Amino acid sequence: MTRSTTAALAATVLLAAAGSAAAAPTIAGAYYQEQTLKLCSGVSACELMFTAVPAGKSLILTDVACVATMTSSSTLSALSVSSRTAANVLVARTSYPTATTLSVVGGIRRYQAQAELTHIVAAQERPRVYVEANPAPASFVAQCSISGLLQ
Repeated sequence: MTRSTTAALAATVLLAAAGSAAAAPTIAGAYYQEQTLKLCSGVSACELMFTAVPAGKSLILTDVACVATMTSSSTLSALSVSSRTAANVLVARTSYPTATTLSVVGGIRRYQAQAELTHIVAAQERPRVYVEANPAPASFVAQCSISGLLQ
């Protein structure tokens, strides 16, 4: 890895570390939006977890948008949307947004995935985005936004 590649990835990592906590969801009437950013270090896969759906409600996800940033020697090998129960059990309902290469600059590769979908997340489940890179980079950053209707 060149010095400029290392510096560019380090800058991205610093930005991620500064904001690695999920923001509280924005709710306006029935409309719901939330975003999160995560630094994934020393692993090939990362799980981005969102806020649990309130009791007595369902969240119908209608849009998912993600950007994954990693060294150009790694590729995005998987991206999926699902949820986990309050007991942290993975729910089988899964959607698979298509990811494309957004840019490759200075040894840094950025992928973008954006999808319109209908994905139901039940009460008290936490929406989840799974991102996997291969081969595992030293670190990568994943940032995702979910939008939908809270009913």
